[in-house]
Amino acid sequence: MKVECIERFNDVTQPTETMRRNPGDIFEVGEDRGKYLVGIGMVKDAADQEIAELKKTENKEKVQR
Repeated sequence: MKVECIERFNDVTQPTETMRRNPGDIFEVGEDRGKYLVGIGMVKDAADQEIAELKKTENKEKVQR
């Protein structure tokens, strides 16, 4: 699952050098871990955002035609 960090936190499941997660960071986590982090408000599902961006791009293309 691809997620985007929205709150700064230390990801204790990662080695010390990659533990820090800052707002805007996009990273891959397991499905269960991703749902947990979304549930506590630390990250949001990046796939949802990517789909929204694609729809915006498609709409702009339709308008330009």
